[in-house]
Amino acid sequence: MTFTVELLVLITAYLTVASSAILLPIGQSTIVPKELDPETLSEHAFEGDIVLTQQQRTEAVTRKATPYSVLLWPSDPSGVISVPYTFGDSIINRTGVQKAIAHWQDKTCVTFKAADPNYTGARLIFLNSNQCASYIGRVSDHGQQIWLHPNCVSNIGSTVHEIGHALGFFHEQSRSDRDEFVEIKTENISPETISNFGKYQTKNYEVPYDYHSVMHYGSHFFSMNGKATIVAKQVLAQPLLGNRLWLSFMDIKLANKMYGCSD
Repeated sequence: MTFTVELLVLITAYLTVASSAILLPIGQSTIVPKELDPETLSEHAFEGDIVLTQQQRTEAVTRKATPYSVLLWPSDPSGVISVPYTFGDSIINRTGVQKAIAHWQDKTCVTFKAADPNYTGARLIFLNSNQCASYIGRVSDHGQQIWLHPNCVSNIGSTVHEIGHALGFFHEQSRSDRDEFVEIKTENISPETISNFGKYQTKNYEVPYDYHSVMHYGSHFFSMNGKATIVAKQVLAQPLLGNRLWLSFMDIKLANKMYGCSD
């Protein structure tokens, strides 16, 4: 049997997820039940967990198939991408957030620095919340929030996901080429959330579509009947959808390309 490079990568990712699931404590699963999935809880966020600025919202409505404005975080004079952050309250699990930050720093060229609590410049402000949500990219010179439900913080991959939005990542299944790789099962999506499955003219930096991306929806997100809302066109990829364990190889590659670093 002959294996293509793409298939070998897919099989490796599948086995990685399978082996990690075996290591979970008895009774736990890599699939998060809907009632414990705060990414889908917000009634006001775009695509479930994205908060748009007024400019981005206007562009999303009037231009539809084109991407809204996304600003990346700038590098410092030495060329290092360093994102300041603070905590907006005393309730949030700071250790959990810092683990997600450390994961981004360990795997990509993006770094983060704890800012003085009195700092008022551009920064990420992590807040405890009843949902998980973030802006897309750098949107303010005076700080922007990342709202985190305790379930998101306890699951490092969910916090990694929200930080990804703040760095400029869209949801993977909203890519312009997504129809080549997945089928959106609109008949299984609740009507009030069908807009969460839009497709946009995204800039993909020549990075292949990634079923295992930490930015990809789970296979049953926003289902109204318990059936899959996203079906992978490569059957082995179906269990990979909705990874909230860690950054995938392609996530890392995309982050480094976006921010002008070497792979």
